[in-house]
Amino acid sequence: MKKKLVLFSMCLLLFSGLISGLVQSPQVAEAAERPIGTAFVETFESYDSERWSKAGVWSNGQMFNATWYPEQVTFSNGKMKLQIDKEDNETASPPYKAGELRTNDFYHYGLFEVSMKPAKSTGTVSSFFTYTGPWDWDNDPWDEIDIEFLGKDTTKIQFNYFTNGVGGNEHYHELGFDAADDFNTYAFEWRPESIRWFVNGELVHTATENIPQTPQKIMMNLWPGIGVDGWTGRFNGEDTPVVTQYDWVKYTPLEELGCYNEKNNKYKKCKKTKVK
Repeated sequence: MKKKLVLFSMCLLLFSGLISGLVQSPQVAEAAERPIGTAFVETFESYDSERWSKAGVWSNGQMFNATWYPEQVTFSNGKMKLQIDKEDNETASPPYKAGELRTNDFYHYGLFEVSMKPAKSTGTVSSFFTYTGPWDWDNDPWDEIDIEFLGKDTTKIQFNYFTNGVGGNEHYHELGFDAADDFNTYAFEWRPESIRWFVNGELVHTATENIPQTPQKIMMNLWPGIGVDGWTGRFNGEDTPVVTQYDWVKYTPLEELGCYNEKNNKYKKCKKTKVK
C-alpha cells in the first residue's frame, strides 16, 4: 500500500510541475521580449536602478585602457559623475578604473538629448551614445550612434555611427567654445532615413547613408585610450582623478517630436499630406 501511495505522490508531483510550466510559459516568453523604453527625462537626483545599470567589473579590452567599476559612477548635487582613477594595485592590467552607465531598456527612433561637461584630459574620451550588439541582445548587429569629446581638445565635438559594424562616418565640428568649461546641450535625432546632430538646439550635422535600424541602449562613459594616440592623444594618468559630469538626459520618441523647422531650430506639428 505504501509503494502505491509513493507512486501516486510522484505522479502527482510530475503532473503539478507540468501544469506549473504551462502556466508560467507566457511570463517566460514575455521576459524574453526586447524591453523598449518610452519617453523620459532623467535629472540624476539619485541612482535609479530600474532605468540604469552601472558597468562592471570587466574591461572592454583593445583601445580601452581601463576596467569598468560601478563605484566610478556616482550621483551628487543633481549630477551624475564618471571618473577615471588609477587602480589600487600598481601591477593591475589595465592600470586604470573607469565608469560607464547604460539604460536597461532599448530605445528606437527619436530625439536623444544630454546636458554634459566633458573631461579636459589628453588621452580620454567622454561620450553620450546609443549602442546594441550581440552582447546586448541575441543576434543584434553592432549598431551605434555617437557623440564624443576627445579630452585633448574640447573645443571640438565628434559625431559617428555604425551600422552592422560598419563605421567610418566620423565628423568633427568646431564648437566655438570650450565644452569642458560648462554644461551645454548636445543631441541627435534618429530617424529611419537620417541622423541629425545638434549643439545647444542648433542643427550642425546630418547623415543620410546606411542609417542603423536596430533599437539600442542609451549609454555614457569616460575612458582612457591605449594604442590610439593618433586619435585621442597619450594618457599618462598624471591628472587623475579625471571626471566627466552629466546634468540631465532626455529621450523623446519620434511620434512625439513633430517636424524640425531649420529656420527657428524648433519642432512643430507636422503638416498632414492631403490624399487626392
